[in-house]
Amino acid sequence: MRKEIQPNANSLIMSMRSLGYSFNNAIADIIDNSISARATKIDIICSWDKEEPFIEIRDNGVGMTSEELEEAMRLGSKSPLHEREKEDLGRFGLGLKTASFSQAKKLIVKTKKFEKSFEASWDLDLVEKENRWFMDMEELEGKKELKDNGTIIRWEKIDTLEKKSHKNAREDFELLTTQLSKHISLVFHRYISGDYGNKISFSINGDVCLSADPFFKEKSTNQPPEIIANKCKVISYSLPHHTNCSSEDWENHAGEEGYLANQGFYLYRNGRLICKATWFGLARKLELRKLCRISIDIDNSSDSEWQLDVKKSSATPPQNIRGRLRDLIDAFSRPSIKKFAKRDKALKNKDKFPIWERFVSTEKKIIYKISKEHPSIKFLLNSLGEELADEAEKTLSLIEKLIPLQLISSDYTEDPKNLIAEELSIKEIVDHAKNIIDYYIKQGLSEEESYSILQEVSLFRENWNSIKDSL
Repeated sequence: MRKEIQPNANSLIMSMRSLGYSFNNAIADIIDNSISARATKIDIICSWDKEEPFIEIRDNGVGMTSEELEEAMRLGSKSPLHEREKEDLGRFGLGLKTASFSQAKKLIVKTKKFEKSFEASWDLDLVEKENRWFMDMEELEGKKELKDNGTIIRWEKIDTLEKKSHKNAREDFELLTTQLSKHISLVFHRYISGDYGNKISFSINGDVCLSADPFFKEKSTNQPPEIIANKCKVISYSLPHHTNCSSEDWENHAGEEGYLANQGFYLYRNGRLICKATWFGLARKLELRKLCRISIDIDNSSDSEWQLDVKKSSATPPQNIRGRLRDLIDAFSRPSIKKFAKRDKALKNKDKFPIWERFVSTEKKIIYKISKEHPSIKFLLNSLGEELADEAEKTLSLIEKLIPLQLISSDYTEDPKNLIAEELSIKEIVDHAKNIIDYYIKQGLSEEESYSILQEVSLFRENWNSIKDSL
């Protein structure tokens, strides 16, 4: 005997509301539908409305007929196994409902197509009360809210936000909209810039969302695209070193988490960012790779292979391309590593008499020590008596062993432009140089020999004209 068993509405609601959507991911899922409807303008309204917030996503897409609206409000309206239009950003036919229900208990959809407007709504309080899937739907006659074709998605009863019970709730809500703007600017940056499909304008409460390209293409270097398994297009970008761009550009392209955290693969599906800054478990995030970002482009026919989740926020590379991706990490990150290696080499070779010397122990540990051969250190130690010189060497050894390496590394990773060595005044440099020259002459060297040694030190070489004028 075959028998149809209807799912329990109350249980299914709780399951659908617990899929793990973030606020940003939920909004992005709604936007996907607007893009699939060929919208060129998407406006988001986030309103507190006397401590009862509501969210609206408005688009100028093609809109829906009553039949299309009813189907769109159906749970599982499309099978992920069915072939989709090439530019369709949908996946399971659940996004409109699951994304909305994850944030709000009431979903209202208003749409216009062929000069007719319709409204449909789900109220989860009603569904829970009746334990049945009752949806309200009506034709909107004589209402001018929708002047042109398009769709409005409205969330009410947003119970995921703290409201009256939390004194800073309004500020938190406003912060949420700020974070949403950054999310949209990144996830849909190709659509905003017009690099993929029709150019689309986004705004939040009237403020335009700008494209946030993570690859800094104006100054980055990239390797030729590679097609993997006839479906994936991969392009590597090596971002510029902080010395080759402005402080503003460096900060903008770091991302909130910084360069170290934002290295890795950026996976796009039909031009829409799915997941960012991950090596998919194929490599570790290293300082030497922090300028390396790699884009991967797939289409919606690859969803099952990449195990795209319902939220469209995570994916897993197919087994048959993981080996090639692992190889590409090494090959693609080489330009980034070279940039740092080149600068590191230049730093090491800068002075004949460096004040800090770099040593590598037999255990491959790197140690920095103050050079006793630096003219300034030599002058100090030899100017002291034997007993004081011994104490001075002990103090120098203490300084060597207490270098705040972790703090320096953290500060450099976060923002290298803000990590600077305090500058000496010209007077301090000149006075110091004169003392050293006097010391060398007393040791039997000529002025010319003393000058020659001093010019091997970058600090003095770079300020030689000022030193020479004072002699």
